[in-house]
Amino acid sequence: MRTETKRERLYYGMSVYSITDNAGQTVELPAGVEPDAEGLTKLLAEDPAWGSEEDRAVVEARLLDLAIEAKLAEITAYDDSPAVNSFELDGKAMWLDFNRREKVRSRLPVEKDAGRVSTTLWYGTLPVQLPIDVAEQLIDRIELYAADCFDVTAAHKAAV
Repeated sequence: MRTETKRERLYYGMSVYSITDNAGQTVELPAGVEPDAEGLTKLLAEDPAWGSEEDRAVVEARLLDLAIEAKLAEITAYDDSPAVNSFELDGKAMWLDFNRREKVRSRLPVEKDAGRVSTTLWYGTLPVQLPIDVAEQLIDRIELYAADCFDVTAAHKAAV
């Protein structure tokens, strides 16, 4: 974060905020101006005479920080969504998170060593019977897919 906002005081019932950039430059916003993207954009657009060049630069830096925060939140939301975290098995969309994949992975060798040829994967209340070899391949493929997704998401966040 390159900037920080702080509520300074109330002025006739309106909040007064200040913004400080990473160089220590602080600007106080006019009373009633919210330090969000809408309020700051409106301040800069509707009052071109407001503030010095330095003041306007601090506000613009804050707007950039807000845009970065919004884009990172958008990337995270997409990464957590069923658009990414989903596969289809027997016509049912499902997902196994890391913890569940590890639990399944740890039980498959035990079942195989006990002489079993199939296992039951539970997805909520839905039992899915699979040969153990198929279950191992499925878990491996999901793990590789999840790792690839993690790498792509991390690259997108780094690019922001």
